[in-house]
Amino acid sequence: MSSTRSQDPVRRSIPALRQHIRQEVLPELLELENNVEAGADVISSQPEHPLSNVALATYLKAWGFDYKTGKDQTYFDGHERDDVVRYRIKWAQQMMEWHKLQPSLKDNEKKMVLVTHDESIFYSNDCKVTRWCEKNEFMILPKGQGRSIMISSFMCPCHGTMRGTVNGVNLISRVIFFPGNSNGDGYWTNKDLTSNHKAFADDALVASRMTSGTSEVKSSTMYRFRDTTYVDRNGIIKPQSMYTMESMDLDAAMKEINRRRAKGQAFNANALVEKYRHAQEREKFKEILRLLRERGLLGRNEPLRRVCVRGTPHDPQAKPGCCAKYLLSQQPDFKAQKNMLETQTSKAGHLFTLYPKYHCECNWIERHWGTAKRHARMECDYSFDTLKSRIEEFLDHDEAAFGHKINRRYYYRAYRYIDAYSKGNDVLEADDIIKKFSKEYRSHRRAV
Repeated sequence: MSSTRSQDPVRRSIPALRQHIRQEVLPELLELENNVEAGADVISSQPEHPLSNVALATYLKAWGFDYKTGKDQTYFDGHERDDVVRYRIKWAQQMMEWHKLQPSLKDNEKKMVLVTHDESIFYSNDCKVTRWCEKNEFMILPKGQGRSIMISSFMCPCHGTMRGTVNGVNLISRVIFFPGNSNGDGYWTNKDLTSNHKAFADDALVASRMTSGTSEVKSSTMYRFRDTTYVDRNGIIKPQSMYTMESMDLDAAMKEINRRRAKGQAFNANALVEKYRHAQEREKFKEILRLLRERGLLGRNEPLRRVCVRGTPHDPQAKPGCCAKYLLSQQPDFKAQKNMLETQTSKAGHLFTLYPKYHCECNWIERHWGTAKRHARMECDYSFDTLKSRIEEFLDHDEAAFGHKINRRYYYRAYRYIDAYSKGNDVLEADDIIKKFSKEYRSHRRAV
């Protein structure tokens, strides 16, 4: 049974189980490992019915297996990874603190409202694949998904999609985007905050963006890192700049000196200084090794490779570090670097948090997408022009039909998952709690 459980479900079958029993299980039980021919005779002499399809199917069901087709259900991937579980519990407990009722607010207090964000893509050929057909009626679906429309939206449970007027301009918390270079709007980049939660500002302290050696700052330089502070070994806070001013090309001068020394040629230091002197001072990025030495993390002549070999994982246990970039990225000021979206949100006076990985069930806007796509599939005529002209109708369908209460319904269902996770339940236990709640309570007035 253990071998069957460890097998890929796609390859799990009755013939495979029968072969495993005949070739491995029975010889082991009959203790015929050292007499293969005798074992084969005994197995071949056995009647077929103990290993028939019906018998093996019965065993599989008794072991907890079911023969079923793939269908939409809660998808479990990396949900129970240690890092995901730690973040999920901490995040869920914080969300439940924010979710506490606020019956009376003081003059300087504001009601806390969850504004959630997500993106979704609608395809012109995304249709209803199951339907009632007459005996001689056939359903031919188009190949491919067709052209797409991408939606990025912020929503709150009290107003749904937020709309308003600011300085005479009508605003909506939704962006409709047509991907593609030829007939579309291009593609979103890191600077589109609502499209990338991991985008950082151009001056952010991101070690992976830094060059391994020194580099001159030019007008075409993509990133210009901000100054920072660090705490040295004595607990003193010290400032650190990522750049230095140079009046001469010291690297080029040192290369020429080393080359001449290797060839046994004489050189004039003053002449080399004049040769490589800049007309005016130039700003250069300090190499990563120099930044580490300034912080006291690396000795003056202590060697350390700048980057790890591509494809090899970083080793947190290596001393002083597996590579310079990783060691710098683990420093407190680099680890505390906030992404661009969090920086802008915090600057506006809002609280910011990211949903746990693999837990879309905690984001109630996913249910809004599901309702919108269901209506779009019902009205699908495989035309991009139709999808483009009616996309607003599809997105607003659930609110138009049920009002804002439908958003609160999605919201409270998502919070039941969050509440279950805050109590330490895993994904399967949380899913069972929600199913049990849905069966027991059909409304807030009547328990079944």
